Amino acid sequence: MLKKIFELHGAAELSKEEQIGIKGGNAPICEENTTAKRCPRTATSPAYWICVTDPNEPCE
Repeated sequence: MLKKIFELHGAAELSKEEQIGIKGGNAPICEENTTAKRCPRTATSPAYWICVTDPNEPCE
């Protein structure tokens, strides 16, 4: 997809597993139309991943 957007000649398409490794390693595989979002650590909880439809929505 990015290869088509940016017209990167010679760029290799990455598999879903390779993309997950780049984006965060422990990121979940989310359902279609959702995106993995990493919520930061707080005083009471460690950092964690969630699947969201809007990446701008706050962590709960």
